[in-house]
Amino acid sequence: MTVQQQCQSSRCFQQDHSHVENVVSLLLGGCMTGYCMHRHRGNPYTGTCKASFPDEDKLHHFQLAVSPDEGYYQSGRFQFEIDVPEAYNMVPPKVRCLTRIWHPNITENGEICLSLLREHSIDGTGWAPTRTLKDVVWGLNSLFTDLLNFDDPLNIDAAEHHLRDKEDFRNKVQDYIKHYAR
Repeated sequence: MTVQQQCQSSRCFQQDHSHVENVVSLLLGGCMTGYCMHRHRGNPYTGTCKASFPDEDKLHHFQLAVSPDEGYYQSGRFQFEIDVPEAYNMVPPKVRCLTRIWHPNITENGEICLSLLREHSIDGTGWAPTRTLKDVVWGLNSLFTDLLNFDDPLNIDAAEHHLRDKEDFRNKVQDYIKHYAR
């Protein structure tokens, strides 16, 4: 079933614009008004994510803003573009980071190294039809905390920078946040 069919079957399409909030809830597994997993509901996302639809007629294409509340990337706001293909849930969504960032698992061009976004993963943690967009949101949010991986980097320069000088790495991250992630 396509995203559009799921939304239609869940009565997301109404005359007013509240259907977008319902779609966010459907896609992200219980988010209210675009804010993901509020702390008071006992979820780990702590309100650090917000989904939005640049074009309300294209519900398979949306953006996710991640605002980490701890770690190196605290105080930044990082935009991701998510395209859900027709073959979803059999294939993963296409995800790209729109915010320039100094990160070992995200290139400055927006490519992302996150195993659950891989169709075929050697370690068995890649995409599976049982995965959901909620898993994708969790993964993107976790790239700034517990999935921050300096040992298997996509951006080798950032990982080596961290290994060489953690304080200078932190300063460069903060400089990128100041210039690109506000």
